[in-house]
Amino acid sequence: MIVIVIHGPCPCPLSLINDTFSIAPPSKQTILDVIGSLRSDIASGPDNIPVTFLQKCVPFLIDQIEHLFSLSIKTGTHPSLWKIANVTPVHKKGPKAIVDNYRPISLLSILSKVLERFIQAIATTGGVNNELLPPPGGVN
Repeated sequence: MIVIVIHGPCPCPLSLINDTFSIAPPSKQTILDVIGSLRSDIASGPDNIPVTFLQKCVPFLIDQIEHLFSLSIKTGTHPSLWKIANVTPVHKKGPKAIVDNYRPISLLSILSKVLERFIQAIATTGGVNNELLPPPGGVN
């Protein structure tokens, strides 16, 4: 469970009953669904775990992945390897010999992306148990 505490005045126009919010860890089925939905052409990150390998092995690793995600959410931390990215240049437009015609992309760990998608889905669908954000529609 992630708990965020705001010190000082809240920038949002709400009267706060409780100034924390929490996220429940993902279920095994949610993890399986997210990993199963990943495109197989996504590049692996610094851990060098390809999507196809993870998709084929997830039935055998689901307990460990669930534990890792739960621990990450409860402590509000990520494994150190998830904070490292392989940065690679991607050509935008124009002559390839000019450095300014490239943009950097960061290749992150696939498991980090899976946890990120879970948290993003919770945040964008209003699934966060909180007193900081109004319910969808802004009416209590």
